[in-house]
Amino acid sequence: MDDTTSYSYAKCTACDEENTKTVPDMPMWTVNIKDLEESMMTEQKNKNQELGATQENTYTPEDIEKNKTMAGLAYLLFFLPLIACPESRYAKFHANQALLLLITGIVGNVILGIIPVIGWMLMPIFGIGVLILGIMGLVNGFGGKAKQLPLIGKFTIIK
Repeated sequence: MDDTTSYSYAKCTACDEENTKTVPDMPMWTVNIKDLEESMMTEQKNKNQELGATQENTYTPEDIEKNKTMAGLAYLLFFLPLIACPESRYAKFHANQALLLLITGIVGNVILGIIPVIGWMLMPIFGIGVLILGIMGLVNGFGGKAKQLPLIGKFTIIK
């Protein structure tokens, strides 16, 4: 490294200190830390909304309170909320979750039933897993929560 290399210093806009050293032959950038944090938080919120992680915020309290029972019963008969309250987005969400659970249970049992011995031994474990997911959905439905089921809840069949 030769002695003629010059470094430029950028002023930190958050703390008013000149402490950021830039690399030679690179453009100097000044970034407001607070703006950067706000931008990152907004980006994360948008990602969460795209993934459906904030589903609970998209339903009105009136819809949730009125259709808690139908949402919970969806895990016994997935189509019940679609018949009893077709306009409820909250009930449709739980009907979708219940349908995903039903499809997962059927497909999993068929696949494990085809596999001799090992598949037959794994069937009860798979059945217990599906039962646990069903109970979680039932509790969320009756409790007024719109949480997605783990592993399978991110898919949407019923819109």
